Amino acid sequence: MRAAIYARFSTDLQSDESTEDQARVCREYAQRESWEVVGTYEDKGISGGDTERAGYQQMLADAITGKFDLILCEDVSRLWRSESEQTRCVEELRYFEKHVVGINDGIDTRREGVEYLLAIKGAQNAGYRKEIGKRTHRGQMGRALQGKSAGGRAYGYLPIYETVTDAKTGRPKVVPARREIVPEQAKVIRQIFEWYADGYSPRWIANELNRLGVPSPGATWKRNPDGKRSDGKWLASAIHGDPSKGVG
Repeated sequence: MRAAIYARFSTDLQSDESTEDQARVCREYAQRESWEVVGTYEDKGISGGDTERAGYQQMLADAITGKFDLILCEDVSRLWRSESEQTRCVEELRYFEKHVVGINDGIDTRREGVEYLLAIKGAQNAGYRKEIGKRTHRGQMGRALQGKSAGGRAYGYLPIYETVTDAKTGRPKVVPARREIVPEQAKVIRQIFEWYADGYSPRWIANELNRLGVPSPGATWKRNPDGKRSDGKWLASAIHGDPSKGVG
């Protein structure tokens, strides 16, 4: 039996070592079952509700081409936190005679009646993802009320990070601490507000910034080769407002 290992961690209180730990557990299990591990796929810092994970998609593509017989994971929540994606994917894998084994939750799609257990696990995993979202939002709100950065990029500010010890895992993790003003970008922001107050539309403002050669908020961000914009131009959507009003 040829097995492919899948490991993933989200952004919720986990570290880079998590995928290594998961893969180790899977390798040990495969050895006990006398399975040949022919590949390892992983996604770091990505939610299980995101179906466009690079490692996940590559694994599915390789499954269809017959590179392995089953997918081995620590538990199926590593693969899916979306009930609809879980159902779709299991059916597709079965069509190509491929299976999934989750070590900790007892999932094995080769067994009769596993659909019932999968349905329960799918609902649990989807619910847990929603709970993570609520806790994350609560934590971000608390940081914002304390005057600290809640994460994310904000044009005009430079994020400053700090290392803290995670209360749950005991491991160090990096979190946003505060923001510092970027003078050059702050000048652009003031100009945008002045133009908008004078009645110019977001579309006109974006075009004017592009004409002046002002770098857009995403001009220096790393881009993935997946069709996303990479020209560094301003868009009207970056300047919040009603483009139907004002000059331009």
